[in-house]
Amino acid sequence: MREGYKKTEFGEIPVEWEIKKIGDVTNIINGGTPNTKVSMYWENGTIHWATPTDITSSGKYIRKTEKHITEKGLKNSSANLLPIGSILMTSRATIGERCINTVPMATNQGFKSFICREQVILNEFLYYLIEIIKPIFIRLAGGSTFLEISKKQVEEQKIQVPPIEEQKKIAFILSVIDIKLEDYQTKKQKLQTLKRGLMQKLLTGKIRVKVS
Repeated sequence: MREGYKKTEFGEIPVEWEIKKIGDVTNIINGGTPNTKVSMYWENGTIHWATPTDITSSGKYIRKTEKHITEKGLKNSSANLLPIGSILMTSRATIGERCINTVPMATNQGFKSFICREQVILNEFLYYLIEIIKPIFIRLAGGSTFLEISKKQVEEQKIQVPPIEEQKKIAFILSVIDIKLEDYQTKKQKLQTLKRGLMQKLLTGKIRVKVS
């Protein structure tokens, strides 16, 4: 065994790291859907209400949702209002997609969302860790109509937890890479737009090229 490491069920990990259940380091929150036949639960709603489509069409952070519910809709359903900085993770059909909310938000029942106990685990660190354990969630999921993972299964899943300062550094490094990837994608899209415009003009003779 390497110096400074210890044996665990996950293999060798640094001695300072711990193995904890997700349910011990986060509060896991279910979602819900207000009765769609009751207009007062939906009309002029101001509470962002996320569906899996909102998550899969978003990036790391989610700032808005397609649909909104009212305070009455929230109170008269199993939906819960999640504070800023929660991790919204899809848990039905599409499993393991996630975002961090930048505004208070509720979700439908296709989610298991995490409110991190930040003295133990940081939301930015857990956001990236979920990408690694997503295949485990998918394997655990069951259901005859569509795959779904239960709150109990998520709570019981064990993860490696570094000290807080190390979590911060890990999350920072991965965030920098994310920013570079986003910048690359923006530049790529601009080049693709430029190419399409040039193709249209070059291939129709609107722009001529000099030939010797």
